[in-house]
Amino acid sequence: MFFKACVLLSVCAGVFGHDPSEMYPNSNKLADGFMLYWKVMGSEITFELHATMAPGGWAGIGFSKNGTAMYPADIAMGFVDPMHKGHCLDASTSMHAMPAIDAHQDYTLVKAAYDHGELSVAFSRQLNTHDGDDVVIHSGPMNVIWAYGGINATSTLPQYHMTHRGGKQITLVMAGSPVGK
Repeated sequence: MFFKACVLLSVCAGVFGHDPSEMYPNSNKLADGFMLYWKVMGSEITFELHATMAPGGWAGIGFSKNGTAMYPADIAMGFVDPMHKGHCLDASTSMHAMPAIDAHQDYTLVKAAYDHGELSVAFSRQLNTHDGDDVVIHSGPMNVIWAYGGINATSTLPQYHMTHRGGKQITLVMAGSPVGK
């Protein structure tokens, strides 16, 4: 019986990946092998993504202005470069193409790591950045999009995600929650 329990725990660990780096009151399985964790603290929100993938990839989430379509949207992408340094890029989309990097970077990288087949990246931003390229994160359902892909070996920037994408409505901030200052 003990052996069966150990096998079951090993299988579940492979399916659900690693635990987040800290306690998050909210989580959502975006896709098989792709988890989103988040917390709101005052006027700031922190996200942590966990994506099962081969080395040298990126993972991102965004907030669509058009349902669950990839554009127009406000995007955050995180990755670990070949020198093992973490990055978080604030970007936006206006067409069906790779996001354009925003002139003003409103996300702050908290951590990024690649370990045993899983990319984990955490980043934070203000709910309202007052940046025209960013979507205000508000109470109630929001159109959250997600994607992941490889990194261009020459530029070390994210490549197009191909079919590794999706979207759904998620309530990031509960109605009635104190938001902002």
